[in-house]
Amino acid sequence: MSFIKYSLAIVFLCFSLSSYSQDENERFILFKLYKNAIFDLGATQATRTVTVSNFTPAIAWGKGSNYHEIQITSLNFQSRAQSFLYSGGAEYTYNHRFSDDEDSKFHFFFGGGFGMGFSTKNSSIETANSLFVPTIGKFINLNLVAIPRVTYEIRRNVNLELSLSYNFLDYENSKQTAEDPSVPVNARTNVYNELQFFPGKFSLRVAGIVRF
Repeated sequence: MSFIKYSLAIVFLCFSLSSYSQDENERFILFKLYKNAIFDLGATQATRTVTVSNFTPAIAWGKGSNYHEIQITSLNFQSRAQSFLYSGGAEYTYNHRFSDDEDSKFHFFFGGGFGMGFSTKNSSIETANSLFVPTIGKFINLNLVAIPRVTYEIRRNVNLELSLSYNFLDYENSKQTAEDPSVPVNARTNVYNELQFFPGKFSLRVAGIVRF
């Protein structure tokens, strides 16, 4: 993991040393590296959580001032005794710039789009009879997001960004199956579905941006 962080830092440094000229109709590509603080304002104090994520990358492309962006919001893989887990997530947004002053170092954007996440976990649980029962858990999350952004220009091709991603629609589906032979087949799987409007989930993000 340290090697990846050092490599990304070197990429940022190399691009920041180069110059870049911009035309309002010129196509461009952005590389971003995010650090996220994720807030889930649950119904009670016990269910309210704040999670700080690892660094996550994003790629953006556009023409003039507006751009499309795809961010890898999460990626995880774990393999342990009696347990195997993999999960991931991504988010797509289209972002429109509202500030017109080209000489200003600050620029304001508003983005909208959708995101998704998934996880699959295979494990074993020990029953009261000291039997190990295989279990499979699957989770899918889909959401619609709105994202105001503000960027600060450090150099012509290097910027900092502060953004707030808000989920105004959130859908979750989870399925848990335990292959316990003592339980009827039609009772081994539990399914949970939930659809929420304005669920109180948002992410505060800081990003470094390189334009090339």
